[in-house]
Amino acid sequence: MRVVKITLLSLAALVLLGLAALAVALFQAHQKYQPLTDTFHHAGGNSISLTDGRISYQWHGPEEGEVVVLVHGFSTPKFVWQNTVPDLVSAGYRVLTYDHFGRGHSDRPEQTYNRDFYVRELKELLDGLGLQQPLKLVGYSMGGANITSFAASYPERAKQLVLLAPAGFLQPYTGLFKQLAKPVIGEQLLTLAGPDRFVDALQTAVDNGLISADTPQQFATQFRVQGTPYALNSTLHNYPFYDLKDDYHQVGQSQIPFTVIWGDQDKICPIDGAIAMQQQVQQMQLKTLTGARHDFTFTQASRVNPLILEALQRL
Repeated sequence: MRVVKITLLSLAALVLLGLAALAVALFQAHQKYQPLTDTFHHAGGNSISLTDGRISYQWHGPEEGEVVVLVHGFSTPKFVWQNTVPDLVSAGYRVLTYDHFGRGHSDRPEQTYNRDFYVRELKELLDGLGLQQPLKLVGYSMGGANITSFAASYPERAKQLVLLAPAGFLQPYTGLFKQLAKPVIGEQLLTLAGPDRFVDALQTAVDNGLISADTPQQFATQFRVQGTPYALNSTLHNYPFYDLKDDYHQVGQSQIPFTVIWGDQDKICPIDGAIAMQQQVQQMQLKTLTGARHDFTFTQASRVNPLILEALQRL
């Protein structure tokens, strides 16, 4: 009996030590996150105040050009388009890029980051910039789902949709993503992990000569802003990455021109989703890039950009 008591006490002591170590690690991790200052806002270009906070945005190209709005995905902010913007500008387009709330140089409001939140974000940004006319919208990953939801809600404001490896028909979370999507727990895991997993992937792309050398540092800097783990966790928990069928159906009913560009080696948003998507959007035109993964927007821009331009110049 004494041995059992000692063993239980030892186990309890180990648990307490483990919890203490975790608490210390979390405290140290939180110290690495910095408040979002005016200086940081200004470093991202222009900003505009919306209902939920300030959004960072940039204009590129001739003022008289037709407007194309580029909407980034879940984690990598507007600099993900840095290899795409020059080709669109060369083609004469006026290009708008912006950082989602919770990313880049935009505010990190403590809101519920769900479907309606991102629709409101885009609508208010366009309203604030005086863009009331139908627009050509290009969205990558979650951004593809964002512009689809926006067009479903405001079909009169979408002239054309071009989606790159879009979300909306993913399988339910498993493994690590399932844990990251849990409230509180997921936020703490993201805080502990920081940008390391993302930066490692970006560094590989740098080493292969696919993106500029400063990209990993750009990403790490914006990730270390207070509120970023919360925003990512709230998005994972509340955004319907795997169930936007109704929005895609609405867009299908509206007959808005709809092009999808997808890599056949995408493991994040598998191209299998194109089958279900086609059932909802009959006018969908699918362009497949052989051997391309989910990061093809910025690592294989020379292959992706001609397809984006081909779609945009179709009307």
